[in-house]
Amino acid sequence: MTANGWFQICFFFALVLVCAKPLGIYMARVFEREHTFADRIFRPIERLIYRLSSIDEKHEMRWTGCSKCFRSIRSVWPQLHRILR
Repeated sequence: MTANGWFQICFFFALVLVCAKPLGIYMARVFEREHTFADRIFRPIERLIYRLSSIDEKHEMRWTGCSKCFRSIRSVWPQLHRILR
């Protein structure tokens, strides 16, 4: 392996190590529903998607609701793909 190849491997490994802690903290805050720096940007978009989908974000979805959503996505995406192709 060349020196350039070793450099790329070491650079990628260092990049993963540097990003792991901040991304882990961010993900923990998101899953705990705490305020994050990205809420100002993404929260209005998320609320709009919930409103358009008639989803109540305060209630857990049962397995039947998940199944219904999965089936509807599986039927909509192929048609959308055909239209946009």
